[in-house]
Parts: sequence; structure tokens; C-alpha cells
Amino acid sequence: MMRFSDRMVARVYEVARAYALRLGASLCGQIGTMTPKLSAGIIVLLTIAYGFTIGALAMADSGAVSVFASIGGMMLGLLWVARWMVAKHN
Repeated sequence: MMRFSDRMVARVYEVARAYALRLGASLCGQIGTMTPKLSAGIIVLLTIAYGFTIGALAMADSGAVSVFASIGGMMLGLLWVARWMVAKHN
């Protein structure tokens, strides 16, 4: 099993945080309005957070990885379908 150094984990976190802040700043044109671009950006950020959580559970050798992965994958899939349906009708 591959182990990551604290420095490597901190760097990945730093890059992901910078990306999320840049993406959030570029997507938020007006507060209170949900645009297709904003909804897609939110789901992408949730997907990134979901991936990091699965990675952390896997590194911790947790038995909950498979349950979390299957439920989370279904939820993210439903969010993408709902977003597609709403954007298609607008």
C-alpha cells in the first residue's frame, strides 16, 4: 500500500483549495442567482471533496469505503441528472 508524506498531502490540499477558491470566485457573478455554470461548478467541487474523502477512507483502511463510494456515487449521479434536467428546461 502506498503511503503519502504529510508534505505531499498538504501540497495536494493547497492546490485543491486554490483551485476551489478560483473556481468559486469566477462562478459567482451575482449572489442569489443560480446559473447553469454555477450549479455545474458546485457539483464539480462536491465531486472533488467526495474524491478526497474516499481517498482518506482508503488510506485509513476503513471498512466504510465501499458503502460510502456506492452511496456517494449514486448521489452525485442524481445531482448531475437533476442539473441536466433543470438546465435543459431553462
